Amino acid sequence: MRRVSVALGRRRESVKAPPTEWVAAQGFISKCDPFGKKWQRRWFAFDGRMLVYSAGPDKEVKGRVDLWAIGCEVFASADGDGATVKKAPPTDFSICITQPGSERGAMRLAFNSASERDAWLGWLEKGQAAASRGGGGGSGGVAAAD
Repeated sequence: MRRVSVALGRRRESVKAPPTEWVAAQGFISKCDPFGKKWQRRWFAFDGRMLVYSAGPDKEVKGRVDLWAIGCEVFASADGDGATVKKAPPTDFSICITQPGSERGAMRLAFNSASERDAWLGWLEKGQAAASRGGGGGSGGVAAAD
């Protein structure tokens, strides 16, 4: 199982999704709510450091994950490791982002295929590798508004 360290935070931002000219990856992904009760289709964009999500490409950012921050793990998971999910994901291909001791628990993302999940996991790993070469540290996060 491949793992990437990240950190989750709790700050809501009133900004739009990142401009597409500096986005490394983007697209709709299913995201489980923080309570594990429902899955929502969200637009995700990744710029090599920040993974942000919103209701759509031109909508207000609802949350973010700073891959250059310290403390969490991202891993491919078909069985929900690290997450309490009460409703089954829409597919068997998911990524779980966890932070030990976080009151928010885990963020679970479900993809349409293993290849789509693996591509996103690869991009997240590259972002984390960039941080270890001289990028970051600090606090970042998921501003959870779902």
